[in-house]
Amino acid sequence: MPDNFFINQYKSNSNRNIKGFTPKDSINSKEPKEVKKFTFKKLEDDGARDKFVSILSKKRMATLFLILSGVEKAAAIVKTFSEDEAVKIAADMLKVESITVDELNQVESKFGKLEVKELGGIKGGKEYTRALLHVAFGISKGSELFLKALDDSSDRSLKFLENLKPEQIIEIIAEESELVISIVLSTIDVKISSKVLPLIPKEKMQSVIKRMSEKIEINTETFEVIVKKLKEKAKIYAEDDDFIKISGKNKLLEILKHSDSDKANSILQNLKNEDPALADELKENIFTFSDIPLLKRKDLEYALKNYPDKEIAFILKGAQEEMKNLFFLSLTRRRKELIQDEIKYLGEVKKSDVDIKRKEFVNFLRLLDESGKISLYPDRDKYVE
Repeated sequence: MPDNFFINQYKSNSNRNIKGFTPKDSINSKEPKEVKKFTFKKLEDDGARDKFVSILSKKRMATLFLILSGVEKAAAIVKTFSEDEAVKIAADMLKVESITVDELNQVESKFGKLEVKELGGIKGGKEYTRALLHVAFGISKGSELFLKALDDSSDRSLKFLENLKPEQIIEIIAEESELVISIVLSTIDVKISSKVLPLIPKEKMQSVIKRMSEKIEINTETFEVIVKKLKEKAKIYAEDDDFIKISGKNKLLEILKHSDSDKANSILQNLKNEDPALADELKENIFTFSDIPLLKRKDLEYALKNYPDKEIAFILKGAQEEMKNLFFLSLTRRRKELIQDEIKYLGEVKKSDVDIKRKEFVNFLRLLDESGKISLYPDRDKYVE
């Protein structure tokens, strides 16, 4: 029975481990003991593209079968798995962005004819994987397993390198073998790899280019060891200046938001003498449209009293009900009705136009704050009667 065959094959494949596995030897070995056809992007002309037909590994076959079978049938199979097995197969499904006709044919030759009319819309990814896990395990447990699968998927990906500068990436991979370098460049985003390629040591350049032009096959366990090793080496950049700058900026912004008006303005004024651009950026983000609920009621009432009805209607287009109610509670009944009518009259408007109007209103609030008429800083005092 196909389903039982599938379960046995997948479970036996999942139980493999890498005890006694030596990464260096395996990577450099021309004939690894067990090769799962792990095919990466490669540089080749259109004529050469059809020369290779990748034979699917059992693991890939199982993953594609679950996707091609549809949510209901796949869920009936997956719910017989242990949680760990479900997470592993879900992590694999998350990475399937498309399925080729050749892959469909191989899956059908193994499991029998599937009801697939159009391949275009069939893929794994987040939506399909989440839906499958929800049907198989229920929304609560399925969501929990889905989050674990997301983590598991990221642990076996080189995506983390795409957050680094090309110079940092080359620092990490320069001492690796030509095979590892070619795998990295073939796997990460092409815009980034194109900037890393010229930085490769000259003595390795030709070999790397040659390997990238060929079909690259490597067993998945070896790939996971490579990812783990490179991720460990990348940790040094967690202390990089840019990371510190981002973290420090966010921290400073939080401090300013929690300070009183005089203290925050004093800090920004002093900073403006040293770094005007940074001071302006912080000032721009210290109070945004989403921070309006933090205003005192009397300050919002004062601002709205001096702002045109049509402009208020425009900035409330598409706003959450809570935000709309906050504005309406700060207006007279007559103005509220006029603005509600104006919102309906406006009909559909561009989000970009709404964003501009909201920014103008926030700038207006800043001017009132600078003139001392209102305070943009949250009122954190407690009052008693």
